[in-house]
Amino acid sequence: MNILIIRTDRIGDVVLSLPLAEILKEKFPDSTINFMLSEPTIELVKNQPYIDSVITYNHQGLTKNIKILKKERFDIALLLFPSFSLSLTLFLARIPQRIGTGFRWYSFLLNRRIYEHRRRSEKHEVEYNLGLLRTLGITESIKTPKLYVDKEEKTRALSFLRKIGIDSKTFIVVHPGSGGSTLSWPEENYKSLVKLLRKEQGYHIVLSGTKKEYQKAERIREGCDAKVVNIAGKTNLRKITAIISLARMFISNSTGPMHIASAVETNVVAFFPPSRVNRKRRWGPLSTALVFEPPVPYCKRCIKEKCEYYNCLSLISPEEVMEKLQNWKTK
Repeated sequence: MNILIIRTDRIGDVVLSLPLAEILKEKFPDSTINFMLSEPTIELVKNQPYIDSVITYNHQGLTKNIKILKKERFDIALLLFPSFSLSLTLFLARIPQRIGTGFRWYSFLLNRRIYEHRRRSEKHEVEYNLGLLRTLGITESIKTPKLYVDKEEKTRALSFLRKIGIDSKTFIVVHPGSGGSTLSWPEENYKSLVKLLRKEQGYHIVLSGTKKEYQKAERIREGCDAKVVNIAGKTNLRKITAIISLARMFISNSTGPMHIASAVETNVVAFFPPSRVNRKRRWGPLSTALVFEPPVPYCKRCIKEKCEYYNCLSLISPEEVMEKLQNWKTK
């Protein structure tokens, strides 16, 4: 049986789709499990024991994608990130079983449908993903995603950390950006927390992020000692995954790298907004975690400056976070 899983959006979404591959391989051990991903996330699934091959999705090449899928002769395709273009691709590639949501106008292009509205955020994203398996007679409630970092990758990460003056036994990663996907804990709060972590617990701090987030991380680093280092934009996806896997703790907003930290079993500290589509219930870490939510009512969506509580995440103080960290019993 030749099975294709399609998830062409962002880092966190891909991480939370990995349990499908594991379960499908367990249920159909002789099957071939393939992932179709956008190029920026392909590195993420390296070393996955349940994934046999990866196909790069061409966002501008409908005909090319159809040709590739026809050649592979897939029996089943699970569409986790629905779009008209992807649904049409599966239909024209003549994949016999095309599984996805039944709540889009183009859902007629799929022939095995699940009727669940993800925007209600009533379950975790992993549960929504696993729900697609019901069309194959498989019932699973939830399974924690796993990422695998090999010994060579960890050795290279340790060497990198030594070169920038970071002690691999006493460092944590702080990731202050969110990629624009959700409301962020304020920059000044991160800066205060970093200083508290250095002063009261002596942690070495690695600030991570994308190239676009470098200046934000640099503003947080300014005024700190040499044991606070900014590596935003200086690593690829595999290297930052290896670094996170070695860290004592990972602190961030609700963002893709938070799911990486959870999947490599690093302790997670995360800040979540109260908006329905972004809240903890759907996107929370599934590993050992300390999650902060602001003391405000839940809302349907973030209207930013129009909201009387904006920025509600600022109501979570660095001192409160520090106090809970000191009392937190981690693994």
